[in-house]
Amino acid sequence: MGILADLLRIKKFREQKAERALIHARQELLTAEEKLSEAKHKLKEFRIKSALKEKELYDDLCKRMVSVRELDNVKVDIELMKERDDELAKELAHKEELRVLSHEKERSALEDYNSAARLREKFDQILANTKDLEAVEEEKIQDAEIEESSEVRFILSTEHEENARSSSIISP
Repeated sequence: MGILADLLRIKKFREQKAERALIHARQELLTAEEKLSEAKHKLKEFRIKSALKEKELYDDLCKRMVSVRELDNVKVDIELMKERDDELAKELAHKEELRVLSHEKERSALEDYNSAARLREKFDQILANTKDLEAVEEEKIQDAEIEESSEVRFILSTEHEENARSSSIISP
């Protein structure tokens, strides 16, 4: 049973290791989801602000006489805002990819943990069954010893009675 107990300790260790990996993967997933949420919020806020800024720039252009240079400056400002929007959109896509990867890691860690837990449970059952079988064997051995002891006492008492009868027959 020592080998089974050692194997059970190994299975418990592996289950604990898988559980720690699962906790770590879940934490990574939460972090990735938070970063994704922040990136979505950042992009949404930027788009709102840039739409307002663009409207403000056009309103300003429409209110007065402007030079070609001022038009070019507005055009550059709008292009810069679009470039920043693209950067933020790419950052958002990257955060989504990281979240998907984190989710896959978490799912894999959960499968590993469930597998390790099932193996540990099987070894728990095997060890319990082995202990039960050993207890039954021990009980059989004890029953056999008791039965043997009873037979020896019966044989001894029978021999004693026969000896007593023989000596009473011989004594007259």
